[in-house]
Amino acid sequence: MSDKWILPYKIIYLADGLLAIYEKAVDEGDESLGVIAINNNGYLRVGEDHLIPLDQKIFQCISEKRKIYLAAGEQSELTGEVYGDIDIEDMILGKLMGYLEVIAHRQEQAPAEATT
Repeated sequence: MSDKWILPYKIIYLADGLLAIYEKAVDEGDESLGVIAINNNGYLRVGEDHLIPLDQKIFQCISEKRKIYLAAGEQSELTGEVYGDIDIEDMILGKLMGYLEVIAHRQEQAPAEATT
C-alpha cells in the first residue's frame, strides 16, 4: 500500500459505533467519506488520506450503528483522544454495500483466473 494512505492502528467496536484511532488526525473540516478499492480490498476513505479497512465485522458495525468516531494518539497509548464523529447516511451505506459486492466478486474471480 502507498505511503499516501493512513490506516488506523486500532479499531474498537463500541456499543454506539466504530472507533478508529490514528497516529495522525484527519484534517479539521475534511471528514468527507468515500469508498475505494486497493488491491481488491475495500476501504472507507475518511478525508483525503485516512482509510478504514472494510471487512464483514466493520461493515456490520457501521451499518448497524451508523456512527464512526475518530481519535488520534500515539501507538504506545492504550487509547487516543476522540476529536470527531461521523454519522453514516443512507447514500454512503449504499455505496459501501455496492463496493463490497464488487470486491467480493473480484476476489471470487481471481482464483479462477489464476488456474486458467
